[in-house]
Amino acid sequence: MCIVGLVGRERECERLVDAVCAAAGGRGDLVVVEGPAGIGKTALLRWLADRCHRDGVCLVAARATELGREVSFGLVRRLLEPQVGAEPSLLEAGWARRARPVFAGDAPGDGVAAPLIEGLLALVAELMRRRGPVVFGVDDAQWADPGSRLFLTELAERCPELGCALVLAVRRGPTGDDHPELARIGALAGDGGIIAPGPLSAAAIAHLAGERLAGAEPDLAQRLAATTGGNPLLVTALLEAAAQDDGALLGVPVGVRRLVLSRLDAVGAEARALALAVAILGDGPLRRAADLAGLEAAAADVAADTLIARHVLAAGEPLHFAQPIVAEALLQTLSPFDRSARHRRAAELLDADGAAAERVAAHLIRSRPASDAWVADTLRRAARAALGQGDPPAAVRLLERAVNEPPPPEVRGEVLLELARAEAAAGSPAAISAFEHALEQVRDQQRRADAWHGLSRLLYVRGEHRLAATAAVTGRAELAEGDPRRERLLADELAAALFVPELAAETVARTDALARGPRPSDPALLAHVIVHRSWRGIEPHQLVELAEAAVAADPLVDPESGGFGLSFVAGALNMVDETPRAGELLDAGLERVAERGDPLAEVSLRCCRAWTHIHRGDLAAARRHLDAVRSLNRLGWSAVEGLCGPPLVRLLVELGDLEGAREALARTPPGVHNPGLAWFAGIIDAAAGDHAAALAAFRRAGEELESLALGNPGVLPWRSSAAVAAAQLGLRAEAQALLAPELRQAEALGIPRALGVALRAAGFVADDLALVERSVDVLEQSPAELELARSLLWLGIGYRRARRLRDARAPLGRALDLARELGAVTVAERALSELRAVGARPRRRPRTGLEALTPSERNVAELAATGRTTRQIAAALFLTPKTVETHLTRVFRKLQITSRSELAPLLAEPADAETVPLA
Repeated sequence: MCIVGLVGRERECERLVDAVCAAAGGRGDLVVVEGPAGIGKTALLRWLADRCHRDGVCLVAARATELGREVSFGLVRRLLEPQVGAEPSLLEAGWARRARPVFAGDAPGDGVAAPLIEGLLALVAELMRRRGPVVFGVDDAQWADPGSRLFLTELAERCPELGCALVLAVRRGPTGDDHPELARIGALAGDGGIIAPGPLSAAAIAHLAGERLAGAEPDLAQRLAATTGGNPLLVTALLEAAAQDDGALLGVPVGVRRLVLSRLDAVGAEARALALAVAILGDGPLRRAADLAGLEAAAADVAADTLIARHVLAAGEPLHFAQPIVAEALLQTLSPFDRSARHRRAAELLDADGAAAERVAAHLIRSRPASDAWVADTLRRAARAALGQGDPPAAVRLLERAVNEPPPPEVRGEVLLELARAEAAAGSPAAISAFEHALEQVRDQQRRADAWHGLSRLLYVRGEHRLAATAAVTGRAELAEGDPRRERLLADELAAALFVPELAAETVARTDALARGPRPSDPALLAHVIVHRSWRGIEPHQLVELAEAAVAADPLVDPESGGFGLSFVAGALNMVDETPRAGELLDAGLERVAERGDPLAEVSLRCCRAWTHIHRGDLAAARRHLDAVRSLNRLGWSAVEGLCGPPLVRLLVELGDLEGAREALARTPPGVHNPGLAWFAGIIDAAAGDHAAALAAFRRAGEELESLALGNPGVLPWRSSAAVAAAQLGLRAEAQALLAPELRQAEALGIPRALGVALRAAGFVADDLALVERSVDVLEQSPAELELARSLLWLGIGYRRARRLRDARAPLGRALDLARELGAVTVAERALSELRAVGARPRRRPRTGLEALTPSERNVAELAATGRTTRQIAAALFLTPKTVETHLTRVFRKLQITSRSELAPLLAEPADAETVPLA
């Protein structure tokens, strides 16, 4: 017998064969099967399963359900939980660990789904590494929950890189739910990846009729085609009805609901009750559906067998309908009150059976409010699970329903506070008013302190610093002296006050008092003392000890702070030239964040880590972190652009991409964590040769920084930058006046990077090579290799201008080699030009050999030499597998090799002893 839906589907099946072959060949493929209900999408996916089994290709398949839309990552769990259950170690492989909250159900965290998506994709890569070719099949994708839709979109985009095939069946038309993610997947598939089965032809219908009806009338196929429009589901229903009643039902008016119900007319009350129970519960065991239907075990067995024989249910457990549309038709027969009561009863049965809170809540959210404390509590537990799984929007829906139950008066304020936190995590504009509403209801002092803390943090993240400080002050005023929660709110206040000029004087006095008195017990408060003193350049050598104390209890300082606590500590160390230690702390924090699944914390830490790489000069590493940040910012929060924008501008200027730097600056919102933002506009103008515009920008930056009492030249050396711009314009006296305070402060602080930059500028302004030579000597003691390369370049330029051509060659050669090693394009190009100007014949970058490799190519080559796969290298370096393959192709060409096995011996060879390119 032909499988229903495949008669006349030869072209569709051929396209699915192509997908299986693409997966087997590691090329990857994306296919979307779309069409109205009953057109045969499910039958095509069943045929795909048979084909994969026959070809020895692993099929990972699942079907989304309407009820499952309320369960965070419900479809993903249906798809991947069997794989993880069979091999738990899949979740221990690299970045796949990030996906653990999806399967744990009770993990902490309140972030968006992005890190979990990256973890799930890493899990897919690891699954393929172990199992070989994989085809992913998803039926009824229109019912996927938001987190799962996001995962499917990312998987669809990366199919060619991962080498897997993804086949989605999506209902289209008035009864199908459409989403932007599914539209995006359709666009990715393109015309060649879309399968849209049409109506069955009369010939196909005749073939089916011949199989199912003995002695079918000659004109039966034509009559069926006219009656059903060629819809396979309707054709099948009518053929089954005709087989049961000698064709008497062929004259019944056509409609999916009536046809479905006609199947159940003769099955009996018990079978019909069981079918309704399955429609309410969704896929599950027979015993659970029997409980909801009120059937004894023996009666349930008979009813299930009857429904399977009538092709209403598919054979086997968990029970599910042969066609999902059957469930919809059954549910439409229920009144709203009846349906609500059945969902409530289903929730009670699931809860008694020990089901997870989110599965129970999926039914409760469809039931009518009844002032039941158990309902509110269950919805709250489900919301916490949704937050732990990185799905704040789902938590918001659940908590809104909990508020409407309503919960008991004594916990109403607490539920409102939970709703406010969920809305904040979801990036909802309503979050601020939600916190304010919660504060109107909450009376418990602990809860009120939590609410003020949450409100202040939210306002801070959004760049509303004055309001954030006010919220913290108000909350602290409600607490008695000695209450430890006062320190947390004081930390919130100091965080915001850093960016409010009117609060600068008071903040200076307060942080000085905290630094002189007993060390704060709250690590977050200590972190803010550290950052304030570092920005102001007070006792920089004391900051290392304070930083170690801040991270002693937890690598993140304050796990609830969204990573800002550690970012403040590491940023402060970076400002005082303790860059290596800052990097170590940030790496430890990023490992902790990967376990927690907190994307806002990861954004903050990665931006700070990018700064450490930029100050050292490792531009390729900085770029990887910033690229990862941009991919994490799926909600488009301005705070993320504010954190990411400045280091990206600095990076692009060093790479010579001034247009890209201007675009990055334009995306950076002013006032969001970026005092002195105009300095970044100035370095772009200076690089472009517009020294007048640069001078004006540097002055604007200085005015803002001084209004905030932030004067550490290790943060933003606006005075030395402005002095160089003024000197370029011939304004020597103005340049000297601008530079003198910074040089004095840098000498007093003794921070090598800050002092080296100030000395270099002083040497340029005064045309004093001795100052530039001293700049080089000072920077030799600093990890800031990029600044060292720049001072070497300036020294070489100074020697050339003084006609000391032979003396110029050595510093210019060192500058060129160092800049090339760091990937600093602008410094390298200028050093190369200057070397030619002094008569040297500098070596061009070799076209072959180890020295021909760029920093990125070298990183990829070193990892490949250790035996890591392309996907493992991609995960380690935050690249796509395609980019890794591109780098390896260039590496092979430059090293004149043909396989990875040849890399290790070559990379172990000692480097060329000649480092200075002389004539």
